[in-house]
Amino acid sequence: MIESCGIFFLNFVKIIKTILSKFRKF
Repeated sequence: MIESCGIFFLNFVKIIKTILSKFRKF
């Protein structure tokens, strides 16, 4: 459970960074 949660959290952070970078372009 802990490992899967950690991977999910890392993927969530990557998605947030990509969204923020897209907004910064605008």
